[in-house]
Amino acid sequence: MFKILIATKNPAKFDEITSYLKVPAMFLSLKDLNITEEPVEDGKTFKENALIKARFYCQKSELTTISDDGGLIIDTLNGEPGVKSHRWIDDSRDNNDEDLINYTLKRMEGKIDRTAKFHVAIALVTPKRKEFVSEAEVEGIIQTKVSPKRIKGYPYRALFYFPKLNKYYDELSETEHDILNHRKNTLIKIKEVLESQ
Repeated sequence: MFKILIATKNPAKFDEITSYLKVPAMFLSLKDLNITEEPVEDGKTFKENALIKARFYCQKSELTTISDDGGLIIDTLNGEPGVKSHRWIDDSRDNNDEDLINYTLKRMEGKIDRTAKFHVAIALVTPKRKEFVSEAEVEGIIQTKVSPKRIKGYPYRALFYFPKLNKYYDELSETEHDILNHRKNTLIKIKEVLESQ
C-alpha cells in the first residue's frame, strides 16, 4: 500500500489531517517511524517552514511527506506571533498550551484592535522531488477570556473568537468547523494532487 508520512508529533493534528485526506494510503506519523530529528525552521514565512519540514522528513523517510506550518497572526502586534507561534515565549523550545494562552492574554491587555487570523501552509514533497504547497486562513478576534472548552495542542483556539457566530473556535459545531476550517481548505487541494499522482 502507498505510504504517506504526516510529519507531525501532535496526535490531534495527525487525526485532523488524515480525516480530510481520505485517499487509499497508509498514513504514518513521525512516532511510527521513530524519527526524532528536527530540521531548523528558519523560514520567514509559513510556506518556507512547511517546505523545510516536508523536504527534511521526506529525505529521512524516503516517503511522500506532508508537513504543515501555521499559526496566529495578531494585527495589533504587527503580525506576532506568526512563524514563532509555537515558540513565542522561548524560541529554543515548543511552549506549552497554558503558557501560550497566558502570554497572549498578557500581550493583548488594553488592546482595542483585537483582529487576528489563523494562517496555515501545507507542503507535499515526494521522493522524486515534486513539491506542492497550499495555503489558507480564517479571520476572527482575540477574546479577553479563555474558552470554557479547550482542545489540547491548539492553545490559540481557546482565545480565537468568531463574532458572527458568537462562538470560540473551540465551541464550533462539527458543521461550522467543517465550513471554517482553514486546514481543511488546504488539504482539499493536497488531496487532489495526491489523487493525480
